[in-house]
Amino acid sequence: MYTIQIAALNDPLRARAMVADLASAGFAAYLVEPPPSDPDGPFRVRVGRFPSRTLAQQTAGALESRLNQKLWVTRSK
Repeated sequence: MYTIQIAALNDPLRARAMVADLASAGFAAYLVEPPPSDPDGPFRVRVGRFPSRTLAQQTAGALESRLNQKLWVTRSK
């Protein structure tokens, strides 16, 4: 599975607000919190779970245009 990473933020409130904004705009946004082994790690804002990299990249391209920022396609676990 693949996902689109929108941001990696140190501020959990800002990350949660970004997830809420994306979700209210109709995107399948979610938050990946830092693991217990790295409590100071970033909060990752992601969108979707895609079965192929190609589909994730197509969606990322559309999101990049809408959000006016560079996005990353990553493998999800």
